[in-house]
Amino acid sequence: MHPVLTGAALAVVAGALLACSPAEPETWQHGPPTVPGAWLERLNAAIDNADQVGPTTVIQRDDECTLLEPPIVGDARSRSFGAGVSTFADTGERYLCRFTEPSMTLIVGKTANESDLRDSALDRTDDDVSTHDVDGAEIAVRDHVYPNGRAEHTAELLAPERSAFVAITLSLDGDKIPDDWSAADTATTLGNLVRS
Repeated sequence: MHPVLTGAALAVVAGALLACSPAEPETWQHGPPTVPGAWLERLNAAIDNADQVGPTTVIQRDDECTLLEPPIVGDARSRSFGAGVSTFADTGERYLCRFTEPSMTLIVGKTANESDLRDSALDRTDDDVSTHDVDGAEIAVRDHVYPNGRAEHTAELLAPERSAFVAITLSLDGDKIPDDWSAADTATTLGNLVRS
């Protein structure tokens, strides 16, 4: 699957009560969530502008995310923590934004074809992966707890017709994410992010 690599494995991010604010902004996109075409253009620009692109994502702490402003997730507005690009799988390229408070990673990526996209996606048959309908779009969420007790969600929205995806990895640790936060909340968060 294509969760993030920053030295070791990172991953992808989000939450639900998020969106941009409780009220829908004037630019809010209605309908099923999908991978924004503008985000794919920014991915291409980031790849073109990078000094080098390899399988390890090098996060440039001074680089602001060009996809969106730091969103509200859980009980707090996140803060930008840099951005970077990398390759993944055989033919994939991705652009990644890191945020803190709560810790989260947002990724937009693409592959050369739909087969490579499916091969690198979350395995929908895994016991820790659930799927959620968000306004007509299927979003998969991996709910994972590491041996040290750290918990995170990885949510993923595929656009097979464009061999593209958007994903988020959200840390559930700390006091910024409500105790009753669920995988469905994370799915909704990703759906809101791509429509904000």
